[in-house]
Amino acid sequence: MPTCETGATIKFDDRTSMAFSWRDVREIRTYKRDLLTTDEIRLAFLIDNIWCDVAEDVEGFAALVDQIGRVFPLPEAWYARVMQPPFATNEATLYRREEDSSTSAS
Repeated sequence: MPTCETGATIKFDDRTSMAFSWRDVREIRTYKRDLLTTDEIRLAFLIDNIWCDVAEDVEGFAALVDQIGRVFPLPEAWYARVMQPPFATNEATLYRREEDSSTSAS
């Protein structure tokens, strides 16, 4: 999964991918899925009212985690908090862009 200072391209399979710019990310969430014998940590990005969900077994997940930590003000030790306790969802919002008050309806 290529990541850079300006964005990422997430490849889901041989034919499906999604490219986005960091500036288009409105929200980042994390949670864990119970897969019976193991857990799967996931990141979800809200981009243009579409959620892009990325599992930790996707190639480049570690690089993605590293890059979003550089680009966004994420909570400290979020990854450790989503890991424990086992088999709990532990959903958390890592980042939410504040709306610009000059563009809000009054």
